[in-house]
Amino acid sequence: MNSLLQAAAELMKASRVAIFSHALPDGDCTGSMLALGIALEMLGKEVIMVNADPIPEYLTFLPGADRIFLPEQVSQWPSLAVCVDCSDPGRLGEELARVVQGSRLINIDHHISNTFFGSVNYVDSTAAATGQLIAAVIQELGIPLNKDLAALIYTSIVTDTGSFQYSNTTVDVHLLAARLIQTGIDVSEINRKLYETKSRAAVKLLGRAMDALETSQDGRIAWIAITRKTLDEVG
Repeated sequence: MNSLLQAAAELMKASRVAIFSHALPDGDCTGSMLALGIALEMLGKEVIMVNADPIPEYLTFLPGADRIFLPEQVSQWPSLAVCVDCSDPGRLGEELARVVQGSRLINIDHHISNTFFGSVNYVDSTAAATGQLIAAVIQELGIPLNKDLAALIYTSIVTDTGSFQYSNTTVDVHLLAARLIQTGIDVSEINRKLYETKSRAAVKLLGRAMDALETSQDGRIAWIAITRKTLDEVG
C-alpha cells in the first residue's frame, strides 16, 4: 500500500480530524488546508483547521478562510492530525509542534527537505505544490471537485509555481489546472485578488522600500532594509 492510499484510508476511518499547516501561511499551505478540510466535511467528518499565525489579508477571499483557528482558540484536539505543506514539525510553530507529538499524524508535503515525521507520509518532492497532492487525496477519497475545492487547489498551485513560470510547472500541473478550470472557477478573478489587489498600507510600504534601495559600488548587488519602525508607520 503506497502512502497516498494509506493517507486516504486513515482519513476515511477518522470521524474527527485536525489539519495544520506551516506558520506564516502562504497560498499553497492555506489552499491545501482548506481544500482538504472542506473535502473531509463533505464526507461528514468533523474538521478543525489551525495555523500558528493569522491568514494574510490577500488570502482572506478564499472559501473557508474565516474558519482557520489560532492554537489558543482550540480546547480539545482530535486524535488524528494532518500536516500539510510542512517539511518538519518545527515549521508548525512551538505550540502545534507539541500538539502533534501525541497524535496519529499524516504528513502531506512536496518539499525535498521533508523529514518524514508522520505516522503516514505522503511526500512527493516532484509535485509543484502540496495542493497537487491534496487533489490526488481528494480524488482517492471519491470526492468530486466543486468550484470551492477547485479555487483552493488552483490558488495553491498558481502561487507555488509563480503563475506557472517556475521549472516545477509540468504537464501534470497544466492538466490538473485544466480540470480545475473546467469546474467554472474564475481564474482571472483569483489572480486579480492574489496579485493585483493591495492594501493602502502595502502600497505605502512599497514606496518606502523603493526609497530605501541601496546598491554596491559596482552596481551588481542591490538591497532594501525595512525596519519595524517603518512597518508601524505605514500600518
